[in-house]
Amino acid sequence: MVARSGQALSPNARPAAFFDRDGVFNVDHGYAHKVEELEWIAGGPQAVRRLNDLGYLVILVTNQSGIGRGYYDEAAMHAVHDALRAHVGQAGGVIDAIYFAPHHEDAVVEKYRHPDPPDRKPNPGMLLRAMRDFAIDKERSFLIGDKPSDLEAARRAGVRGYLFEGGDLDAAVRGILGETLKQQAEKPPEVLHHQRSQTLLALACVLLAMPLAIMNFIGRIGLLWQLLEIALFGAAWIITRRESKRVVSSRAASKGQSSPT
Repeated sequence: MVARSGQALSPNARPAAFFDRDGVFNVDHGYAHKVEELEWIAGGPQAVRRLNDLGYLVILVTNQSGIGRGYYDEAAMHAVHDALRAHVGQAGGVIDAIYFAPHHEDAVVEKYRHPDPPDRKPNPGMLLRAMRDFAIDKERSFLIGDKPSDLEAARRAGVRGYLFEGGDLDAAVRGILGETLKQQAEKPPEVLHHQRSQTLLALACVLLAMPLAIMNFIGRIGLLWQLLEIALFGAAWIITRRESKRVVSSRAASKGQSSPT
């Protein structure tokens, strides 16, 4: 389920930073659902703002079986998420989307009972749905979580996973970003050559399409000009016809006045 989706798909893929919630942004005391009891982990707002500034999508993917188990309802969870958005907003950070998995095999609420919920981590459902909702560059994307199930969900979705064991979240993100840049720099030459070739091919397609677009535009202008000429010709013909009739009528009237009575 999605708490808030982001914007429509962009033609340009962006990297995404996926985050678990409890144990990453807030201390995990077990089934957190009361805003007044939230205890924030250091560096969360700064980490989100850093990723926003670098063009990353920031997406929360959180198991919320407490809903299915009957410990709290979706409204309580949304209140926690509103508090989280306000918290990261203190540093100007924005969470682009939140996906949550309320299902569980032991859920007491029937609609949330499922033997193997596809969205519940370690299953990758939430990440895969985010990849359908957004244009995401998987190669540059990663997930940060505090449990092995988070990392397994990342693996199944095809993105890198990092275990967060506490401390400053922004420091952890800085380390991951540094590793990402290093991996990009260490790519084999053939991979870099392929990427450059793909970029050049895309540029060539754009350049080839531009003359056709310009010719099409000029053609449309020419058609409009022809229609304008036809309209002007028609208007001139109508004016000429009316003037001819007026002259004929005037001459006929003049002859009538000059005839003897």
